[in-house]
Amino acid sequence: MPVYVTIVEANDYWDDRDIQDSWAGLSSGTRIKALQVATDDVDRLAFDGVKYSGTEQILQFPRFVRLFAGRKGVVWDLGPEGSTDQVVVPQKIKDAVFQQARHLGLQGGPGRGLLARLRGGLTSTSVGSTSESYDPSSIHGAIDRRSGLVSTAYQLVRPYLLDAY
Repeated sequence: MPVYVTIVEANDYWDDRDIQDSWAGLSSGTRIKALQVATDDVDRLAFDGVKYSGTEQILQFPRFVRLFAGRKGVVWDLGPEGSTDQVVVPQKIKDAVFQQARHLGLQGGPGRGLLARLRGGLTSTSVGSTSESYDPSSIHGAIDRRSGLVSTAYQLVRPYLLDAY
């Protein structure tokens, strides 16, 4: 499954940023799955421009963006020092995948711990017939309702969106 970033890149990214070591606390399997799902989450958005390599390119980035008023098109992002020999995925897209993956990893799944459920917006529990109530507005790392991304990831991809919704 194609991804924008590797687990090594994600670990390096979070080494300097993860104050609570929450990324480091996830298993390797959870990290890999979170990076795959986060790539899918980012990739399903409607981005401006077209795929740089056309139909054979699997992921949405790198992209070629046509500019208006007769100006030439631009590519997001060129290689080192603007080199056209190497077209790369924009760092903000990679950062959005890191943010979304961490969020997904912390949210866990069925049977997840109380702390993860509280971060997921848990507001009340019941014992008889077992129920839990959640308030989406209290989710740790609020979700942007338009894109489905955690808000930190959405802010990173927003400039690249077709209509910057």
